[in-house]
Amino acid sequence: MRKKLFKLATLILVVVMLASVALPIASAGRWRELSRDNWYWEEAGNAWALGWRQIDGTWYFFHTTETMWLDFADQGLMARDQVVPIGNSTFMFSPTGAMVTGWVNMPARVVGRSFITPVVTGQFYWTDGIWTGGTRAPLVAGAWYYFNADGTMARNQWVQDGDNWHRLGNDGRMLTGWNTIWDGGANQQFYLGDNGVMRTGWQRLDNLWYFFRPNGHMARGWLEDGGVWYFLRTIDQASTTYPGGSMVAGPTNNFRIGDDLHAFASNGAWLGRVGPA
Repeated sequence: MRKKLFKLATLILVVVMLASVALPIASAGRWRELSRDNWYWEEAGNAWALGWRQIDGTWYFFHTTETMWLDFADQGLMARDQVVPIGNSTFMFSPTGAMVTGWVNMPARVVGRSFITPVVTGQFYWTDGIWTGGTRAPLVAGAWYYFNADGTMARNQWVQDGDNWHRLGNDGRMLTGWNTIWDGGANQQFYLGDNGVMRTGWQRLDNLWYFFRPNGHMARGWLEDGGVWYFLRTIDQASTTYPGGSMVAGPTNNFRIGDDLHAFASNGAWLGRVGPA
């Protein structure tokens, strides 16, 4: 009987010890709701948590003197349902306060609660960790944004989503349609579609054909595809009707390239040099 009691006591002690080890450090505090939906994290000594805290595996941010002006918050108030500049980066927090990652179709309610509102209307805005004068491109309700795995808002970067590539602009919005982007040491033309997906290969746009290389760069000049030669208008051959990059299509036997005239079929296939221009 004594052996059974001893084993039971030992088992209970081990379980208690394991439970205490498994609990995260942040669990030493407790949540406090001082008014409706205004949450704080109270730590030892009745002190409010300030800045970043990981609680039960989730990251939260509690306003500091650097950020409290954003919604006239008190120090220690949990950021929630808003986009917040912290240091040199920008983060988003869900309605529960959890740091957001991945794609976000920006809700109008978040726009209304976020950092785009200047402290003095029309004078100063908080941008990437510094005060700047003039106007700042605001968050746009219904636009797509991407937050990296570390929570930072993606800006001026490519994001791969499965087999697709997307581009985020300087203001964080996902780009769509035609865009000129510095890539590979030069400005390149990309077409990102209505859904923001970078296009490659042949694309028919406004009744004209274009070709985009595997890296998304729009092709210009001579192009061989499947053993057939095509010609895509260069910048100096562009016009309002036929922009640069658009495929030359016939039937024509008098398209000038350099000092020569060339013939092209209706499908754009090159038929050969006709003669001097």
